[in-house]
Amino acid sequence: MKTKRDKKEYKRASTFKQKMEGMSCRTIAKNLGVHYSNVFIGLIITENIILMA
Repeated sequence: MKTKRDKKEYKRASTFKQKMEGMSCRTIAKNLGVHYSNVFIGLIITENIILMA
């Protein structure tokens, strides 16, 4: 993961997958190396995109 240049799509998919597995936002953030508020906001945006589709 740390060697990839474009991590945005990977992080979004990985975050959504881990959340569906029941992990907390803080655990997901620790796994990805980001702040937990970024994970929470990203999940809200992703869920809204899915609902609109």
